[in-house]
Amino acid sequence: MLIKGINLVGFSSVLMGLSMSFGVSAAEVSPWDDQFNVYKYFKKADGRCLYPKQTCSSLGNASVTQFKKVNHFNGDTFGLNQLFSADVNGDGVNDSVPKYSGNLSTYTTKHYPVAVKHSNGLVYFTYSGPVLLDGTSTYASTSGQGQTTTPTKFLDSRGKSRALGIYVAKYDPSTDKVSKPVLVHAKYTDDPHDNAVVNIDDNGYVYVLIAGRGQSRGAFLYKSTTPGSIDSFSDITPDNYDYTSFDSRFGRAGIAYPKLFWVNSDGGYFRLIYTVYCGTPDCGKRNIFTAKLNVDGRKAKLENVVRVAGFKGHYSIANAKGDDIVMAFNVHLNNSVDHRTNLYYMHSNDGGKSWKNASNQAVTLPMLTSASLDQVAVREYYHNGQSIGRRIYVKDINFSGSGNAKKPMILYVGVVGNNGYVPSTTADHYLAKAFYDGANWSQARISNDVDNNYSSGALISDGSNTYDVYFPGTPEAHNNALGGGAIAKTFTASGWNQQYAVNYLTPSRYASDYRTPAEYLKRMCDFNYVRPIHGNTGKTGLIGISAAGNPYQYSSESSASPIIMVKHNQIRMLPHSFSDNQVVNGFVATEANPQLLCDPHRDL
Repeated sequence: MLIKGINLVGFSSVLMGLSMSFGVSAAEVSPWDDQFNVYKYFKKADGRCLYPKQTCSSLGNASVTQFKKVNHFNGDTFGLNQLFSADVNGDGVNDSVPKYSGNLSTYTTKHYPVAVKHSNGLVYFTYSGPVLLDGTSTYASTSGQGQTTTPTKFLDSRGKSRALGIYVAKYDPSTDKVSKPVLVHAKYTDDPHDNAVVNIDDNGYVYVLIAGRGQSRGAFLYKSTTPGSIDSFSDITPDNYDYTSFDSRFGRAGIAYPKLFWVNSDGGYFRLIYTVYCGTPDCGKRNIFTAKLNVDGRKAKLENVVRVAGFKGHYSIANAKGDDIVMAFNVHLNNSVDHRTNLYYMHSNDGGKSWKNASNQAVTLPMLTSASLDQVAVREYYHNGQSIGRRIYVKDINFSGSGNAKKPMILYVGVVGNNGYVPSTTADHYLAKAFYDGANWSQARISNDVDNNYSSGALISDGSNTYDVYFPGTPEAHNNALGGGAIAKTFTASGWNQQYAVNYLTPSRYASDYRTPAEYLKRMCDFNYVRPIHGNTGKTGLIGISAAGNPYQYSSESSASPIIMVKHNQIRMLPHSFSDNQVVNGFVATEANPQLLCDPHRDL
């Protein structure tokens, strides 16, 4: 598999060469000029090329048309060639296990929102998946570029990797029907770190912001041409922003891991919280920034850009309700992404213009030292230079209250062990929460039924301090070291420490029909990246979206990577393929509580 500008996640040596591996100099302004940001044979409906360095006459039958509607839902399969050993199927023989792998179409937890509720009652969502060439059954490929860093099981039948398609669709919760997905953008990479987020302004226009991973790779922003419609979009992509005023080692950079929120005050604007990569360890590697995203004109602009944190590196999650915004993040000590630990929190009452800690004291920005992080600390296990024995992977954040009376809850996966970044059946993985009751922070385990750092879930609330927690569950006795599991649901509230029963909503991969280790690998259909619907205010009905896949069944182009809508106590699968005859008034039916097969063509 060919991954552009990315090698082994967590290896610090790679980051030093990001700008070179992307094929783009820091001086370039437009994301359109980056060869990995745009599929080379991407075209408008009238035949014009979208990639400025491609000759349109050479497109031939390799073209892909922007904004075309497709008759399938299929997620993005992805893995890293950073392999570890673990006995996945219980046959006594170690298997090769990537750090994370599977259907990453709703990845990452630092992208938010991937689904949003519109005032028209529909839910709009975005996901990534493979791209079919126009008029064919052949997938577009990223062959011939970049580095091969992914296990062969993730290559298609031609030994090539698929291009990354960014899709948007809308779901009707009242009928459980879904529209045809629309291809908004196609990238000449298969790296789902470039997945998109979606949100809606107060006039009902739909925005799709596509991330760009790394120091130089840019981001794209599309706005629907009609409120509530996804039939066509206008390109209002901002130029890469010049961050040299913050640190000369930044240069121009794109938007990574975006959090995008509509703020109604001051005439209405988008608040953006995101990551900017820096090419050297001394400037923090992954820095948290925030900015006002001005979308008034034909070209969006980043304004009032503020550096939030840049001590060794951070990953952040965020949520918002109106002018109230909450953010949590960790720190990457010792200049290593694998040494992510500690937990920090801050919030805003004014749409992100100013920030406070949980005690409502003003936060001084930027936070570039260990001491400066103390002002927003929830829990600090370690300081830089120390050996890391407990890691923190942030997953979701939600809150009750408003203004200075917010009571946030942070969802995270913790892992105990000196080598806790390595997939393992022996490491202590657990799903946990941190809760602020208005005076004090408390932490507690929610469940031990997770077995990988990248098993990712969601906090679902009705506005109170009680939460339904949806996550990829694996019973502790069946720990197999893989990210994902069956979709599970449990409950947590306030600062209570007791663990509640876990209810499994999808067929367990540990059912009685898994009679042999070989069948275990065939029948496994792992769910992961359960993502909430932004703007939802209840625990019943449609609550989120998730991806599903089998990391041992990606050897064929026909392999299925289902997209799942998660409802209260049930799931619905989006159709892997459908005909135009099945589409009525623009919508097609979904399947209720399916017996999922992650490869529909295999012989069971």
